[in-house]
Amino acid sequence: MIRLNTTWYLYYGRKLGMTEREVLACPLGRMLDYMACMQIENGADQKVYADLDTLAAIR
Repeated sequence: MIRLNTTWYLYYGRKLGMTEREVLACPLGRMLDYMACMQIENGADQKVYADLDTLAAIR
């Protein structure tokens, strides 16, 4: 398993067109969202956590 460190964040941020300063200022959760969007754009399957019926049953 690859541990994501500053180097990986800079790598993905640069691939997304961000500057080093923007990457380092970006909150971790937002950076992970950007990385997930990039993976989906490149063919990865989007994770579905619940379907419509499950969400309707919550009410």
